[in-house]
Amino acid sequence: MQDIKIEINKITMQNVNINNMNLDVNFKLYNQSAMQCEIKKLDIQVYQQSDYKELIGTSVLEGGFIVNSKSFTEFQSQLEVKTLKLV
Repeated sequence: MQDIKIEINKITMQNVNINNMNLDVNFKLYNQSAMQCEIKKLDIQVYQQSDYKELIGTSVLEGGFIVNSKSFTEFQSQLEVKTLKLV
C-alpha cells in the first residue's frame, strides 16, 4: 500500500483529567493509486516513543468508508491517551 498515505490534520483536546486525555483527531488519507479502496476498520495506536514499547493511547474506527482513486479523504476519530503514562 505504498500509494496510500495518512497524516494527522488537526488535534482538538476535549477534556483532560488525572488519568486520561480525550482528543478528537482529524486525519487525511491520500490515495495516490488508480484504484478505489475501502477502509473497513482502522486501529490507531499511540506510543510514547518511537521504539513502540509504551502504548499510551488507542482508538478504533469501525463502520468503514470508501477512498476514491487519486483523492484524499478526511475522517475523525476519538482518541484516549493515558496521561499517567506521559510522566
